[in-house]
Amino acid sequence: MILEGLLTALTETAVFSTLLNTLRAERVAEDQDVLRAARPFVVAGLAAHLERPVLVITGRNDRAYNIAQQLPVWLPGAEISRFEEPTPMFYERAPWSEATRQARLHTLGLLMDGPAEGAPLLVISSARALMQKTLPRASFAWGRASYG
Repeated sequence: MILEGLLTALTETAVFSTLLNTLRAERVAEDQDVLRAARPFVVAGLAAHLERPVLVITGRNDRAYNIAQQLPVWLPGAEISRFEEPTPMFYERAPWSEATRQARLHTLGLLMDGPAEGAPLLVISSARALMQKTLPRASFAWGRASYG
């Protein structure tokens, strides 16, 4: 099911227009107190109109997963990437899984390169995932390779 047409109705509301203009002016927006069930819808509307990457931070990893799963319904052509949360706690010295490392590097690469032409880029992350350092930016840029 694709519900992209409802985004048009959202953009016509005064509250959404005010929020969009505030974010375009790069000012801090007040807490919008959006119902949890409506957050993917509002995030999709913002991503469709802001013309820059959108970072969504959630309090828990399962909420980040849920939002990332719902967004393709609202924005079918969007580039949606989850910034994976490592399984070990930040104070543990256990190794991360290969899949977690690859997913985090993929997301960082998308942020450096930007999305495909005309496709909004959304990065969904839990707060805990953002607290964990992947690697320094210089090391990431140094290790990148381009082919073709």
